[in-house]
Amino acid sequence: MNFLENEFFLLAITFGIFFLAKLLQKKTGIMLLNPILLTIALLIIFLKMTNISYDTYNKGGHLIEFWLKPAVVALGVPLYLQLETIKKQLLPILLSQLAGCIAGVISVVPDSYTHVRAHETKATLVCRLLLEKKKNKKKNLSFPHKKRN
Repeated sequence: MNFLENEFFLLAITFGIFFLAKLLQKKTGIMLLNPILLTIALLIIFLKMTNISYDTYNKGGHLIEFWLKPAVVALGVPLYLQLETIKKQLLPILLSQLAGCIAGVISVVPDSYTHVRAHETKATLVCRLLLEKKKNKKKNLSFPHKKRN
């Protein structure tokens, strides 16, 4: 089973699964059968069933990454060709980007709060409760009135 850990074999498996997932989506027309999502899910199952570590798989992944970088740069050409359309639609593009940024920031705050609370230990809980108690005491302090003689 040594061939299973060969980076070129793992690369071929990745492309093969992606090709089959793309065919499946094309045949069924179901948008939820996203080829990238299916490929990721099937690769996880394959790696778990064959006990191949992610580090071993990722050796072949570096080959994909190597070719992906120039492809991302090449996307600049179609963007440049659509520059006039982009300029005409600049306001909706910027507003949608702003809305996405705001939604991202708003959704991170409650998530980070619950994440911190989920990993709270007894020691940090005691410290937090003591600090809150101390803070509440300061708020409730009343200054003594001067006595009249």
